[in-house]
Amino acid sequence: MFVLVSCTLGMLAQAQENRLDINNVDIPITPRGGGWFLDDNVGFRVPKGSEQSTYFCYSFWMGAKDDNAQLHLFADRFNQVGNDTWPGPLSTVDASIDAATKQLWDRTFKITRQEVMDFIANRNTPGYTIPQHILDWPAHGDTTKGQAWLLAPFVDENNNNRYEPELGDYPAFPGDMAQFIIFNDNYSTHTESQGLPLGVEVHVMAYAYNVPGDTIMNNTIFLKYKIFNRSQNNYHNAYIGLWSDWDLGYGNDDYVGCDVMKNTVYCYNGSEIDGSGQSNSYGTDWPVQTLTLLSGPLMPADSIDNPAYSNSADCFAYFYSGNALDRYAINGTLGFGDSIVDNERYGLTGFISHNNDGTVYGDPSVAAEYYNSMMGIWKDNTKMRYGGGGHSNNGGNGPECNFLYPSMSDPCNIGTYGMDPYPEMFGVGGWTEYNASNTPGDRRGLASVGPFNLSAGGMDEVELCLVTIPHTWAINGSVANGIIFDSLYHVNPVYLSPLGVQDRPAKASFNLYPNPTTNFVTFEVEDEEMVRKHEPVMVFDIFGKLLYRKPLTSTREQIDLSSYAPGVYVVKVGQNVGKVIKR
Repeated sequence: MFVLVSCTLGMLAQAQENRLDINNVDIPITPRGGGWFLDDNVGFRVPKGSEQSTYFCYSFWMGAKDDNAQLHLFADRFNQVGNDTWPGPLSTVDASIDAATKQLWDRTFKITRQEVMDFIANRNTPGYTIPQHILDWPAHGDTTKGQAWLLAPFVDENNNNRYEPELGDYPAFPGDMAQFIIFNDNYSTHTESQGLPLGVEVHVMAYAYNVPGDTIMNNTIFLKYKIFNRSQNNYHNAYIGLWSDWDLGYGNDDYVGCDVMKNTVYCYNGSEIDGSGQSNSYGTDWPVQTLTLLSGPLMPADSIDNPAYSNSADCFAYFYSGNALDRYAINGTLGFGDSIVDNERYGLTGFISHNNDGTVYGDPSVAAEYYNSMMGIWKDNTKMRYGGGGHSNNGGNGPECNFLYPSMSDPCNIGTYGMDPYPEMFGVGGWTEYNASNTPGDRRGLASVGPFNLSAGGMDEVELCLVTIPHTWAINGSVANGIIFDSLYHVNPVYLSPLGVQDRPAKASFNLYPNPTTNFVTFEVEDEEMVRKHEPVMVFDIFGKLLYRKPLTSTREQIDLSSYAPGVYVVKVGQNVGKVIKR
């Protein structure tokens, strides 16, 4: 059982240590479902050190039905009327948590790659002191309170399932800096959404890379969620909601949209100039703020390997294959067509936008409205419709749909159940806020994914990234063209395996070192079968372009990166992937 050296000191240090600020983005991380709001009204600072911000608030929601069809849901927003989530792990016996545990876990756990690399290199050096961040790493729960033994991931040097930094164990995490938190939805009554608790415990790893030479990666943060069902309920028709209250600089002149095939939702300015000279406005140089789902929850089991999507295939084949789940391959994130049964993971299944008002297009206020929003249903219980503002009362005259303002990004019409809504009739860019002649304003957007199942004692995962794209990267990046930018960055899931320090206790199937590097990186495999099969070693850039390919001839080989520009590169062999930073 781990012991925090000083809970009091941890609380005092929280204000200084809870910011993820290793690159050009600077955000506070909080041990709850919602994040980076009410921090001097500039929670999501980009560029770092400025007064400018693209986000006011972000929150992770979940809603599901139990076996008796009762709705359980948590959905923090501003916490002005209460809370739905609290810090800390739950008991695996009865999903309970006491006040002392909640207070103990009301903090974040910050770690940097440099701290770990220094620890690995110097831990046996006389006089070396192990950093407090490594000592405090919350690897284990308090089993006397029923908590799970294994919590935060770590590298277990002697494979005894016990975190022992004095024997060489250290935190496992991706990125150059990471923040780990745990929150739950079962400490008290849900006064924000009025939903019944699910009894889930959520582990969050927020991380980022410091790569000044890579404009995109240096403006990106990643969020990985592990959702543990500590209750005795089996949940079905479950949805995850990724809620954003964007304030792109000056917050009252924004537009929003989504890219269905890239699993991305985004906010951009509704006019060519952001604001009118306010200190937090971007002026003519406003960015585009995106949220991309990298890996959704597992689809319900159907005992088959659902086919992979192909650009050359007939879209109708996915809708009329006889299996309703096959259509999710069109923008699915993982597992399709890999010969493995029931490992397929969703892409985004919906996007709806809310106004800051009390109309049917405004924010939800009770559990049923939150849940309906995740299914693309307005507050008056009507389904979104294609066109206009997405409602039959404001120009939504097309078919029912799941994605608001998709531009031209849905070639298979997954959002309209295979029906062609003729997006070209809206002009250049298809159905966008600009082409719908909407008045720019204060926008909130909800990206959603589901339905999925989560059994009692089960666990599922969701991963996403938030990228702030510079204005100059927007191809045809004017409001009149609907922000049709081919450079909209979509990080492939292959980039998500941990870099250098592994995100799991078990050893990797291959190692990359030194990492970061300036010239050569050594590639070392542990499975000699890979060598016998001459598995190809491949290196890709961050956009997926193949740069290097060579069959394995030994268990240890060098890759020359000296001619490559500084940045993040993906190394792949077989089904195994890793990342290396070139300085």
